[in-house]
Amino acid sequence: MGPISGKGGKAMTNFWRACAMRWVWAALALGLCSLVAAQDAAKIPAANFYRPATLQSAKLSPDGQWLALATTATKNGRVGLGVFDLKTWAVHGMAAQFGDADIRDFYWVNNERLVFNIFDRELGSGNQRWWPGLYSVKPDGSELRQLVKLSHP
Repeated sequence: MGPISGKGGKAMTNFWRACAMRWVWAALALGLCSLVAAQDAAKIPAANFYRPATLQSAKLSPDGQWLALATTATKNGRVGLGVFDLKTWAVHGMAAQFGDADIRDFYWVNNERLVFNIFDRELGSGNQRWWPGLYSVKPDGSELRQLVKLSHP
């Protein structure tokens, strides 16, 4: 008799054989996926790994309908504040963006208003032209208000 004896011995052998076959198929699938990934990885330019991230941060509105995004996907490459509508699964638009400044921190005040401050990421922290100030805006980009005036350091 083999290592498994008694009633159900053949069933146990078949069970272990089926498990081994699953492992073999999984290993083959994993190997195939890694070959495909290696081929695709060769097509990605190295510069893609060294440029600033397109998405800096994201925050969900209190009611869960909107997703605010600090993103560099703007015309001038500056960090702007975009809004994504999670109900329609579509870009709602840019709520705020500046030609000479970047959105630094942003927060939802309520479902209808965001607050944010700005800085210039092209300059070092000791070379900023102003202290951040504070702004508010609606998700559609309307009613942009300066709450705290920019001041020079």
